Amino acid sequence: MSLLIPGQMPVAIVIAAVLRVNIPIAIMACWITNPVTMAPAAWWEIELGSWIMRTLGIGTPPALDWDFFKQQLHLAQSFMDYIRIFRPWAGSVYIGGVVTGAILAPIGYALSYLLWDLMLMMSHRREKPPTTLTDEK
Repeated sequence: MSLLIPGQMPVAIVIAAVLRVNIPIAIMACWITNPVTMAPAAWWEIELGSWIMRTLGIGTPPALDWDFFKQQLHLAQSFMDYIRIFRPWAGSVYIGGVVTGAILAPIGYALSYLLWDLMLMMSHRREKPPTTLTDEK
């Protein structure tokens, strides 16, 4: 889905350049998560990652509690405080992000390919010249 780190775009540029894929698309994909969508995306990734960790028996991250987060975020005074608050869910967010990305990447690829083809068909479609009755003779 997204990298829940500051500076997503530089990381996306480097990875896209190394993999020789479309750099502008990689940058635009970073804009899917923004200050409005970042919290729900992080919440989903943490929930999914926690479920996977519990199911596979590789960890037992604590349950998410919105009131706890609000209280802790108001008390945080430095970046390290934020790291301390979110540390129990670090594995969950990365596992959830990788799984979500692995599921959504092929869907996004297919959808963008189909939309690109549709756009090309619409832009290259030519109108047929009108036929007149005199042409039929």
